[in-house]
Amino acid sequence: MKWYEYRDRKTGELVWWTQRDKLGNCFEIRELLFSRRLRLFVNEVAKEDYDTLIEAQRAASAEWVD
Repeated sequence: MKWYEYRDRKTGELVWWTQRDKLGNCFEIRELLFSRRLRLFVNEVAKEDYDTLIEAQRAASAEWVD
């Protein structure tokens, strides 16, 4: 699972994303500007908030289908 990073021009949020898995799921981790926490999104649906990038990436990896 490879992660890519970009800063959203509209919101200023830092976003990490992956290619889609075999089931077509899209994973994104967004830095929440108001709280400095990270939120995992799967197919644009918010899943859970995390304190560190590593925690969020592990949660995404657990849902990833090879």
